[in-house]
Amino acid sequence: MDKNSREYMLWCEADMICNMRKLSERREYLERIEKRRGKKAADELRAKVQERWKKRAQGFGLEKG
Repeated sequence: MDKNSREYMLWCEADMICNMRKLSERREYLERIEKRRGKKAADELRAKVQERWKKRAQGFGLEKG
């Protein structure tokens, strides 16, 4: 993945959100993104966060399937 790409930026930002300790912090961050960048950008980031959580769960053997 090209480190100058939008995809990489989303991946890094989603990873940063996943590293936030509190759910309330993650939600507040995503709300700020929606206000600043719009709903479409926030939804795209939310989807990337969900993808990152799934990959983390699989890495820890927590994903059922």
